[in-house]
Amino acid sequence: MLRVEGLTVDYRAGGGTVHALRDVSLSINEGEIVGIVGESGSGKSTLALAVSRLLRSPPAIQREGSIAFRGSDISQMKPSQIDRVRGTGIFMVFQDPFLSLNPLMKVKDQIAEVIAVRMKRSSTPFDRSSAEGEVVAHLKTVRIGDAEDIAERYPHQISGGQIQRVMLAMALAARPQLLVADEPTTALDVTTQAQILAVFKEIVEKTKMGVLYVTHDLAVAGVICDRMAVLYGGMVQEAGPTDKILFDPKHPYTEGLMNSIPSKTKNEGPLTAIKGSFNPEGLEKICSFAPRCPMAREECRRGVPAQTPVDGRTVRCINYGENYES
Repeated sequence: MLRVEGLTVDYRAGGGTVHALRDVSLSINEGEIVGIVGESGSGKSTLALAVSRLLRSPPAIQREGSIAFRGSDISQMKPSQIDRVRGTGIFMVFQDPFLSLNPLMKVKDQIAEVIAVRMKRSSTPFDRSSAEGEVVAHLKTVRIGDAEDIAERYPHQISGGQIQRVMLAMALAARPQLLVADEPTTALDVTTQAQILAVFKEIVEKTKMGVLYVTHDLAVAGVICDRMAVLYGGMVQEAGPTDKILFDPKHPYTEGLMNSIPSKTKNEGPLTAIKGSFNPEGLEKICSFAPRCPMAREECRRGVPAQTPVDGRTVRCINYGENYES
């Protein structure tokens, strides 16, 4: 459904250039949830926006690579062409759901608007009363109680968890083939987050849509994702089946992320943190994680490590063979 090949995106601002994504490749099949994980600044949201063709240019510039959706490179499409893909083809759920809805429109009107767009694209007559019935049905599907009442409310009159469910209901109404979710549960409490994730999985199993799920929370990725890619410095450092990566991480960065997660015991002592912080300066020709890596050696600075197949996944680390990108 989606194939990203060698995607490289820069931001140019303030007289300088930031390499947000470098040679990123991944694929998503129907009914599959692929997670993108990494700390803040790793390039996760840039990837999500690039796949949705929502990056502003300038300052964002796609220097290399392709984004093929259903066999067509959407990165080369004209605005009029990509407008026909968004919504029913690719639908994006943003990190802050309150900013995604119009505060002056009722919930039912906003979801009905999505239905109207879908109907127009399929050359089907739009009927307002039928659309309102579909709105309530979608709200019930995402487990919103009193769906009829919520449909009549404005966004500021419902909770954060309900707002996120409304966004999922909009996705159902659009019937997209690919859903891009950029940390959609970050602002929610743990209980509400678990409920949303359960609904999310049910929707994917029912509709067979593909999902690109961006999160900084490895626990969330473990619950919802079939495969995942670990980003650092705008590059995929490790990618493969979620269970392999979480239970047997190979890249030092992935290991560092796993070791920084608190255990369930109260006497575990101080958390193991990854030393230092990310600094993009001078990383174009070496391993981007080398300055912070506890296993770094001189060979790590001879070039950018290539992604090497290791035990059912790929790892960008010379500890699994001194392979460098040309």
